[in-house]
Amino acid sequence: MYLLNDALLRPGDIVLTAQDAKVSKAIRRLTGSSFSHAMLYVDEGSVIHSDQQGVHSQNTQRVLFEAPDLAIALRLVKQPDRETIQNICDYARAAIGTQYSVPEAIASRSRRRSDSGARANRQFCSRLVAEAYSYAGHPLVSNASYCYPTDLHNVDLVAHVPNCLRKANKIEIEFAKSPSPIQVQTRVTNTLLESLRSISGEDIQNEEQVVACLLRRPELDSSFTARLEESGYLDLWRMDVKANPWRYSDAEFLAAAPPIEIRLREVKSAQESIDRFRGMLHNYQQLHSKLPLRYFEASAALYKQLIELHRMRISLMQRADA
Repeated sequence: MYLLNDALLRPGDIVLTAQDAKVSKAIRRLTGSSFSHAMLYVDEGSVIHSDQQGVHSQNTQRVLFEAPDLAIALRLVKQPDRETIQNICDYARAAIGTQYSVPEAIASRSRRRSDSGARANRQFCSRLVAEAYSYAGHPLVSNASYCYPTDLHNVDLVAHVPNCLRKANKIEIEFAKSPSPIQVQTRVTNTLLESLRSISGEDIQNEEQVVACLLRRPELDSSFTARLEESGYLDLWRMDVKANPWRYSDAEFLAAAPPIEIRLREVKSAQESIDRFRGMLHNYQQLHSKLPLRYFEASAALYKQLIELHRMRISLMQRADA
């Protein structure tokens, strides 16, 4: 079994995959490609993609491949600046929760050579990646709304990243097959959005559209906030504290005694999360200052909590080095 090689991948890399499932085989036959799915690498150990569960993130250490030729990674030949890469990844993050559309994916067959825009407020794998790059000013295909995974492969703007898969050891395989907290997060997010669609009667697909709805219809604030609190979304962070106490507790950290390379990776990951969450905190604080809705207040409190949590991680790792 094989895993994506996080040591070689960078944010913004495109990962094309093929699996043995019937759907994957059917897509490969339809598109005349060796690959059936596209994902966007957004952070160390994390990809965002669109599948039957909608747009969601996934831990790369939980994505197993049976052979080393079942995935390739692509990277822009001319590397853009950090802000551009951030914009690519932020676009994908903002789409989390958006539902998957089989009809829209199938429509690529007739529309990919046209200039037709998306017909529905939905996503599929190659659309998500292509739109993320177009949003950041680096269009890869003629029509980002309708394209195949193979279209992302067959462009001169990208080059292969060699050895994007590596052999997985027994412990890694067991971990990959164990229950995933991110699956819980995906389920909670999708359920929350479904309930907000039901309350509002609007086609709300992601957090940005939740905000837009509340700005237009502030009378929904009480019911939206109640669903947010009931969903468990505000407490998802507790899963990592429970699953990885060594990241947050002095005693647990001393017992685990992680090596220096893991501590450095933890600091880097936590700092990147803080940078991202600061932006979200600022946005919700600004929204609350203009329109003091409880939903905005609760969301701001969540990002403030997440920032403090990751500061704890950094402090613990750095104290160990000191």
